[in-house]
Amino acid sequence: MSTAGSLLRSFSNAIARVVRGIENRRAAKALMHLDARGLADIGLSRGAVESAFANTSPFEDPTPQLSRIAARRGSGLPARESAPSPARERDTLWTGTLPSAGSVAVP
Repeated sequence: MSTAGSLLRSFSNAIARVVRGIENRRAAKALMHLDARGLADIGLSRGAVESAFANTSPFEDPTPQLSRIAARRGSGLPARESAPSPARERDTLWTGTLPSAGSVAVP
């Protein structure tokens, strides 16, 4: 494979990750419109959602952190709501589902 092709593929993958992160961040913001019971149904609290946004930059995807919190609560483990290490966060891809960004009005 050519170097140019490899660079183009790397650049394309990076752009796709940024776009997916922005879409996931927008969908995660929709969680703030749920009441406490709705959040509890998916294993989250308002504080967990607020913490996820506080511990990520505007260009980072908070959904991996929210997914881990919900999984811990569902498994009976204590829900640690602090931010994971940046290296660990980078290596983890979130695989859950949230409402699509197009189906939720975000103020």
